[in-house]
Amino acid sequence: MIEDKGFILFLDFYKAFDSVEHPFILKALEYFGFGHKFIKIIDMLYNDINSSVSLSWGTSKRFEVKRGIRQGCSCSPLLFILVAELLAILIKNSPDIEPLNVLGKNLSIIQLADDSTIFLKSSVQIPLVIKRIEIFSKASGLHLNLKKCELMAIHDHSIIDLYEIPVKKEVKYLGVVITKENKARVDLNIGPSKKKSELILRSWLQRDLSLFGRILITKIESLSRVMYPAFSVAIPDSLIKAINQTNFNFIWRNKHHYLRKGDSVKPLEEGGLNVIDYEVMNGMIKLKWLKHFLQNINGFWFHIPFKIFEVCGGIDFLLRCDFCLSKLPIKLSKFHEQVLLYWKMIFKHNFTPHNSPIWNNRYILVKRKSS
Repeated sequence: MIEDKGFILFLDFYKAFDSVEHPFILKALEYFGFGHKFIKIIDMLYNDINSSVSLSWGTSKRFEVKRGIRQGCSCSPLLFILVAELLAILIKNSPDIEPLNVLGKNLSIIQLADDSTIFLKSSVQIPLVIKRIEIFSKASGLHLNLKKCELMAIHDHSIIDLYEIPVKKEVKYLGVVITKENKARVDLNIGPSKKKSELILRSWLQRDLSLFGRILITKIESLSRVMYPAFSVAIPDSLIKAINQTNFNFIWRNKHHYLRKGDSVKPLEEGGLNVIDYEVMNGMIKLKWLKHFLQNINGFWFHIPFKIFEVCGGIDFLLRCDFCLSKLPIKLSKFHEQVLLYWKMIFKHNFTPHNSPIWNNRYILVKRKSS
């Protein structure tokens, strides 16, 4: 998939939102073609302003503020995005910085607010990127915190650090721990949340809550913690069962379950309790990902799965086939396997010998693989 011995550089800036120079914000607005009237309004909001610090005995003396974006202002995130976009333009247009080639598509930088990640073809590119960012820092006021920057090698690497930046096998990015090992990925992303929710539910058992109160607590304190990782991690069946068991045991106070799980998840109008089954939640999250994929099949974020499923005629065609995961002529990640598994569980009744294509068919094999 990736032949280059590349690296992923996770950047960290010192207090990014509080460090942006006001003149740089105005120059960014001018660069992107915002009108003179709009720029004057922003200039009015940030020009000749002062502030003070609230202390226990009162407030400090007022001081002039020449940098930083106002917190709580609806314009602030948009203004910072413009500043971050200039960094992306600088990196992409630097001829000496080679992007990482992923299945025929160049990938150089991805950003979300103040989180920036740079993809490099080789380790030689690292000091070049740092020099470019230093130039950007002098103009914008954003300065790299090299002690908190991290590197991850695309392929296995024995080096501990490069250019005083640690090379790690596990990196937490946007709330998700990224690692190559599937078991470690599950343990690091789901394990801590599961343990924390178990402790919280145990403490809530000491209170005299109603049945519906306990159901509400499972949604707030348990399911909410394990929902976000499911968008990027394949959850094993054993872990799904363990989470469900913890929740349902809490609902019934670790005593006899007076209602079957299949009935308790039904709406109140049908005699149920509106309990959420984590297996169903995980399935809906995976199918939601599939929906986004089908709606944005040429989107940047779906380039890798698009190329993988292209071998089988494309994802749209594969979903209309009576396939078996183990017999497909492609190697899928656990996440993609789980997506297709939930799809098959819902739509398996649509497959008959009369309307199923011969390609990717689980019954028509060549050397034990679908063709």
